[in-house]
Amino acid sequence: MSPSFITIHGLKLAYYTKQEEKTGTIFFVHGNSVSSYAWRKQFASELLNGWRLVAVDLPGHGASAPSLSPEEDYNLPGLARYMVEAVNQLVGDGPYLLVGVSLGASVVAEMLAYAVRPNGILLAGPSVVGDGFPPSRII
Repeated sequence: MSPSFITIHGLKLAYYTKQEEKTGTIFFVHGNSVSSYAWRKQFASELLNGWRLVAVDLPGHGASAPSLSPEEDYNLPGLARYMVEAVNQLVGDGPYLLVGVSLGASVVAEMLAYAVRPNGILLAGPSVVGDGFPPSRII
């Protein structure tokens, strides 16, 4: 997979896509100390041929630039702000699912505090959710 790049809050982030022509998107968020490469088997799976696949390297991970403001960015709200903007720029108006693993699960859960309205979410691993988001609200 070769990365493309977007700039969010002055930071150059790498992202990967497959099947651009599809209208439904699965947006993947990787865990800590890894990159979008973690999703390579999903990108190679024929089971997901009906979906547009998008994976963004979090700031300081993979091919993405490191944060310009680590105190503000390397926490759940900061990472969620980057991923919310990435969804806004890359997903478009079609239906989409958010998928997160490990740290990515917590980032996806934190994204719900912002104006994202996915058609579904899949969280794998522990997830820490901010105030006002009990499990009943997420589900």
